[in-house]
Amino acid sequence: MFKKLIRSAILGGIVVFLWGVVSWMILPWHQASIKQFQNESTVAQVILENAPEEGVYVLPNMFTFDRGEASEMAQQKVEEGRERMTRGPVMFAAISPLGVDPNMVGSLFISVIISIVGAGLIAWVVTQIKTGFWGRVGYVTLLGFLVGFLGLLPSWNWWHFPFGYIAVGIMDLLIAWFLAGLIIAKIEEVKLGPRIVKRTTTLDRMKTVAKKRKRRA
Repeated sequence: MFKKLIRSAILGGIVVFLWGVVSWMILPWHQASIKQFQNESTVAQVILENAPEEGVYVLPNMFTFDRGEASEMAQQKVEEGRERMTRGPVMFAAISPLGVDPNMVGSLFISVIISIVGAGLIAWVVTQIKTGFWGRVGYVTLLGFLVGFLGLLPSWNWWHFPFGYIAVGIMDLLIAWFLAGLIIAKIEEVKLGPRIVKRTTTLDRMKTVAKKRKRRA
């Protein structure tokens, strides 16, 4: 069981990773859902001047203020933040002012590990469910969809990410885990096959014994 679980994790994770390469590098849907600043150099300079530390930034930010301030002053800042939020622009961004490696070698390696671990966890869940091949594929696909639905949709609701961007992300995960589900379900089918045959044989024997008893009666 453990060996087959490892196989499911490795092969399923590699399938998810390879699909991500196709989805991001070949298909145009992710690029179509991401916008570009009109003048990136100007925006980058403004960001460097106002975001010196790596982290998540919100504009306007109504979460951070001096806790030692009087309640009236804090309330005034909140009201000002609400006005700026209504007026716009509004932004939620992860900023790395020192830059990142454009080759993304480390990120690609971490992505493979995440995919393998995720496939292993999902494969373990599937082993607890007694169903057929397509049933297992359906469960894996459903779990992938739930990851996207619960992980991405709140960003549309709270941070106003464009729905098109969220929909592409969910569809990406749906396809990725459907493909991984085919691999995982096939591996688990080999494991569950003999058990199903054994149960069927036992049931046939019970029926045979019952028929013999009826004949004797």
